[in-house]
Amino acid sequence: IVMPGMAAMSHYHQFFGNRSTDENSTIDSLRANLVTTCAPRSDASAYWVPQLWLNGTAIAPKNVTLIYSKSVNSPLVPHPIGLKLIAGNSKANSAQDINVAYWACSNRMLDVASTPPVCARGSDLVGVIRFPECWNGVELDSADHKSHVTYAVNGACAAGEVALPRIEMQVRFPAQRDVTNLALSSGAIYSWHADFFNAWNPREFGRLVARIR
Repeated sequence: IVMPGMAAMSHYHQFFGNRSTDENSTIDSLRANLVTTCAPRSDASAYWVPQLWLNGTAIAPKNVTLIYSKSVNSPLVPHPIGLKLIAGNSKANSAQDINVAYWACSNRMLDVASTPPVCARGSDLVGVIRFPECWNGVELDSADHKSHVTYAVNGACAAGEVALPRIEMQVRFPAQRDVTNLALSSGAIYSWHADFFNAWNPREFGRLVARIR
């Protein structure tokens, strides 16, 4: 999204969803290659987050859960095909808004933190990121990749904006005892962020969004 067509120019990422995703992806290429790690298979979208590292060793994610929900007091419109979204600040050196990006343990998801906590044995470390849910109704992307969408305020989008389902990504990693030396490929551990390129099957996606209450 930020550096299309420029191989190896961005920091290292972990990708989920459409297996064809690369720096040259377009909505046509994603829809032409429908092999996906998502369930249901009608979701051929691309999702990605920065790589988590511990002392220079990559920590592979165990899985990702994607939650589409209603967070506004307005009728929802499905994300338009080809819409590109970025959530979180890839350059953050201090705590972000925990309503957007945070860390938790899988057995205590309500205890949120701006940095990864030490989780109890048997639980996972979870990085959570929430995408904006209010769209200007026109652009599929913007120059800064963010200004075509905003976050709802007090459960409402601004006048003229279109309400979308809120996408929450929950990326699970093995719990780590040494959390002070965790870092992200984008920089400081505070720089947790995610990208989304919508390639859902429009008909099936519309059917599912209509069921969100």
